[in-house]
Amino acid sequence: MRANKLVLSVKLSELVNGWEIPPEVMARCKDGPLTAQELAEWKAWKAKHDKEERQDTDLAVYRLAGESLADTLRNACHALDKAVVTYTESDGEELWELLDAFAKRLKKAGIERPTRPRGRPRAITIIEVDDGGQTRWLPNFHPPGTPEHDRYDEAMRRAGKKPGDPL
Repeated sequence: MRANKLVLSVKLSELVNGWEIPPEVMARCKDGPLTAQELAEWKAWKAKHDKEERQDTDLAVYRLAGESLADTLRNACHALDKAVVTYTESDGEELWELLDAFAKRLKKAGIERPTRPRGRPRAITIIEVDDGGQTRWLPNFHPPGTPEHDRYDEAMRRAGKKPGDPL
């Protein structure tokens, strides 16, 4: 069995950081090797291009992380509640450090933690709607033909009332 050989389409000197110099750059050479100046210019352009590409990628990753943080934390809480994930002590230390660092950055951005009220929370107040101070008769919710339905109708007839009349 023959071993496969790797055949490069360019000379090894024309590879920069493992990247092949594009054909449009090579076409300017008119089938001759790049001059040292052309190769240096292309290397400088490629380094600048790659740096900008990495910065753009980083910004996109950061923006996505920032915009999805609330959903991610909410889902992480559900994962802990449902015991979908478990963390080791070292995981916990890293997570607490990251939470502290994020809290510091929130404060630095001018976003303060909301103050929590002291003491016990207030009792929930029930708001009653006053519809003129009159309590009204309700319709008969019992199925027709049942003793409860008949008793309710009889009580309404004796009182001379209809559903919706004031008591």
